[in-house]
Amino acid sequence: TSYGSISGTTASFSGNVSVGGTLTYEDVTNIDAVGLITARSGVKFGASGTTVQGTSTGIGVGLASPNSRLHVKGGSESTDNLLLTLQSDGVANDGSLSTGLRLINSTSDSSIHGGEIRAIRNSASAAALTFSTYNGSSIAEAVRITSDGKFGIGTSSPATALHVSGAGTQRIRITGTGTANAILTLDAPSSFTNYIEYGASASTPLAFYDVANTAERMRIDSSGNMGLGTASPTDHNSFTRIFDINGSGGGAVYCRTNG
Repeated sequence: TSYGSISGTTASFSGNVSVGGTLTYEDVTNIDAVGLITARSGVKFGASGTTVQGTSTGIGVGLASPNSRLHVKGGSESTDNLLLTLQSDGVANDGSLSTGLRLINSTSDSSIHGGEIRAIRNSASAAALTFSTYNGSSIAEAVRITSDGKFGIGTSSPATALHVSGAGTQRIRITGTGTANAILTLDAPSSFTNYIEYGASASTPLAFYDVANTAERMRIDSSGNMGLGTASPTDHNSFTRIFDINGSGGGAVYCRTNG
């Protein structure tokens, strides 16, 4: 049966309903879907909104072919790809703000956690960003970036630009490859460069260089001998010099009393 136009208050269909044109909902408060909703080419929210599409790989927001379970593609560099708002602005106390992002490796949130990222608001004008990991029994903070730019590892109150705290014997370990590696470089504001260098074999020394990498100033060799102003603390005379100081002006060591 064909009708040009149908107008009514309610309608009920026991079978399938097919709409060849555009189906428009006007002034609808709630639409209840009892079963599964399948969209052939994506879902768009708003007349000019972002299209969400799904494939066997995952869900794509802003793109049709996602590479993961959830793949978000931004429209421009000035647009946030993902924004999580936990509470309204102006909250005066932090303490128990909700987790910004929680990572778990189980289907149960109460099981083993991978970690979490949380924004901690200490006052209405200061906030910290924290990164936590699962320590075997609970979530524990591992890294914190404070509102004034201090970076703390193993401490929630970093006192310097980089503050590393731990219970082990090593706080910082730097490894590299090659025959000689500058493992630590110190740059002054005037672009001067000082660095510490070590060799790749057991017979090569630990050396300390000064301004602009031009000269070695101190060396500790593989035998434990230390040289100041000399790269060969054991090459003079026939005896071993544990501590060799070579001063260019003749005065190698100068000891003062008060003043």
